[in-house]
Amino acid sequence: MRLYIMRHGIACERGEWNGPDAERPLTEEGRARAAQVAAALVRTGRLQVDAVWSSPLTRAVQTAEVAAAAVGLKVEIVPALAAGATLRRLQRAATARSVPANLLIVGHEPDCGQLVAALTGSEAEDHGFKKAGVALLEGDLAPGGMKLRWHVAPKDVIGDAGAENAAAADRGAVTGRRAAKARAPGKRRGSSRRAAGAVPVRRTRRRRPLRSGPPEPPAAAGSSAEPSSSPAGPEPPGVPAEPEPPRSPPAPSPPAPEDAPRAPERPRRDKAPNRAIVSLSLAGWPLPEWLARGTAAVLRLADAARSAFVRRLRRFLP
Repeated sequence: MRLYIMRHGIACERGEWNGPDAERPLTEEGRARAAQVAAALVRTGRLQVDAVWSSPLTRAVQTAEVAAAAVGLKVEIVPALAAGATLRRLQRAATARSVPANLLIVGHEPDCGQLVAALTGSEAEDHGFKKAGVALLEGDLAPGGMKLRWHVAPKDVIGDAGAENAAAADRGAVTGRRAAKARAPGKRRGSSRRAAGAVPVRRTRRRRPLRSGPPEPPAAAGSSAEPSSSPAGPEPPGVPAEPEPPRSPPAPSPPAPEDAPRAPERPRRDKAPNRAIVSLSLAGWPLPEWLARGTAAVLRLADAARSAFVRRLRRFLP
């Protein structure tokens, strides 16, 4: 007997579905992914079945209908394949029905992985199924009576182009924008540079040299550069150097008129620390300079506020 075990495709999230959990349908992505997996297995000759059994849950029935359409069969609802299916329940369902030589069952997880472990006698191994994943077993429908021929995930069947989206949807975190940005293999950003072995070049900022003297004035347009009249080398000995012309003293600024109004001088603030700070320092309490200056500033503000309050209060007193 050849037994194909398939997990249902990507269904809508429980938080997005208001009805019962048993009626949660497949998403458009899940239906398309299941159809791609079934079509690829049929095209390569790896899926050859005579009957399709499905769990009564909506997401499993829709997945079974997609797989049955790929092989030209109809779906038979088997209640024993509902959530919580075991090998004993599957054996009872097979006894009550005529079991074909090639059977495809569509169920849920972790039931699918536990069925593979019980039929192959490898309970210690992990046979977890991805959504729309398929496994083929051959042998007798009994504990440890079958051998696992192959077990594929959607990315193994439809290629790496849709593996990233399928894995993200399996975790319930795929979005339309993320699916649109998924890139095909070989066209990832920077792959051509890494393939060519190119070393990334670090760009540095050019710095302009500093000038020690004042900037030279630009040459006038149309004027040709003439050589300097002074000799290039040092002056011969015995020739006196030409004296520099006397510099004119700067012109004195005009005196201000006597009747011009003068701005009132701003009184200078005493930056000396307050008497309390000095007394604390002399009493044996060494204070840091920043604390002394800050405390003095606060006390000055308090004195100014008190003086302003007293001046205003005197206006109302006789």
